[in-house]
Amino acid sequence: MPEFDAYLMVDWSASSRPVTGSDSVWYCVIIRTRDNFSVVALENRATRRRAVAEIKDILREFARREQMTLVGFDFPYGYPTGSAAALGLTDTPAWLSLWREIAARSTLALNRATALWTDWVAERVALAKSRTKFAETRSFTLDSRPVTRNCS
Repeated sequence: MPEFDAYLMVDWSASSRPVTGSDSVWYCVIIRTRDNFSVVALENRATRRRAVAEIKDILREFARREQMTLVGFDFPYGYPTGSAAALGLTDTPAWLSLWREIAARSTLALNRATALWTDWVAERVALAKSRTKFAETRSFTLDSRPVTRNCS
């Protein structure tokens, strides 16, 4: 059984000037009714402003109806010539060097967020257990490193 009631997919390949067709914003809305799927909108908007307004309205309506919605955006990524060099990246090709840097920074941020979340959960568990006068030690693995927390 599908997990979502509605699906909104957006191709954000917009031009800097109003245009439809190639290099413009497209979106598609699909609604699930029981086991049936229906395309209820397939739109091509000439401006980002109009597309954003319509997408906001669609999402507000899904929220009002409490419909679980999967939303996907396909954004084109482009960087100005010289971006990799400006960041001090020297590997070639430059685009790959830039993507590797983004991936490395994203992984670091995710690891920090995971560690903060783990600490927060451990504190809440400790607080709850101190109120019930029950203590135990939990062990688990975080990023391939064993972690032991005394939850008392």
